Amino acid sequence: MRTVMPRKSIRRALTAVALLPAILLGSITPAPVAAADTVCSYPWCSEIYNQSPYQLTVAHDWKGTDDTLYQNAPPNGWGSVTSELWPGQHTPAHEDWDALRIDSGWKYVVQTYSVVFGWSSVGSFDNRNSSTEMWVHVHGDETMYVLAQYYG
Repeated sequence: MRTVMPRKSIRRALTAVALLPAILLGSITPAPVAAADTVCSYPWCSEIYNQSPYQLTVAHDWKGTDDTLYQNAPPNGWGSVTSELWPGQHTPAHEDWDALRIDSGWKYVVQTYSVVFGWSSVGSFDNRNSSTEMWVHVHGDETMYVLAQYYG
């Protein structure tokens, strides 16, 4: 599968390369985790892009230290701010969206870009054999691209 980086992502990649020496030398430190509906400063905003043909659900705020949670409620409980992303949509800029829901019975194919570590390999979250939703943590320095979704 070939992934083409959007123009915005190329700009982010160049920014990350420019910021890397400062981060490694300790003159720039990561921003604290943002709370729901708070504004965050680039490049420390979790973002999610839906490049799949199906809608998906995202949420503000991550509760806990695990990278995945198996529960139907959003990671910060039923009062969490959630949003639906339709194909081609992404979370708003300068807002911190920390969680992606992997629906029960589905497998999502994703790739993540981190301003600190660069591009990850294409991977997947397989929740096809579960009757419970899976929530995936998108860290503050990451943009997650959902490339495909498969049911069953």
